[in-house]
Amino acid sequence: MMIRKMLLLGVSVLLLSACGSSRNVVIDPVREAAGPFASVQLKEGESTIDLAADDKAYFEQKMSEYLSPHFAFGTSNELHIVYSFIGFEEGSRGKRWLAGGIGNWGEGSLVIQTQYMTADGKILSTINTDASISGGFFGGDIESTFKKAARKLSDYTIQQFAANKSKK
Repeated sequence: MMIRKMLLLGVSVLLLSACGSSRNVVIDPVREAAGPFASVQLKEGESTIDLAADDKAYFEQKMSEYLSPHFAFGTSNELHIVYSFIGFEEGSRGKRWLAGGIGNWGEGSLVIQTQYMTADGKILSTINTDASISGGFFGGDIESTFKKAARKLSDYTIQQFAANKSKK
């Protein structure tokens, strides 16, 4: 009986977790000392794809949530973070569910290009962030790619530009 409960618990945990990945590709690294910055300003640049307003709002909400322990928003000494959505494939939730996270059948993905600039427009760094989802509870929600991308971007921003790098 105990083994059956443990097996059921294990399957439940696997179903509830979203399988995916995210990574940053640094196109233009920070070459000269900049910052540390006390505040940031988030702004969508010229995206090359159309996304639902809900998805964009969710991404910005997550960025704000992850950055707020380290930066103020919209005050002096600003670091401008200009992000553009340059790739998106919603994939198929049904296929992800059927595949159970094995392989990339139905995979959804998101690519964001981000430039970090000073208040006077000097570009400090450019990165691309890729995030994907290949499974999860009932196929996983594509929203998790936006969350993964926001987390990865925030980690890079904190590492490169924050005065307070410790987690709060």
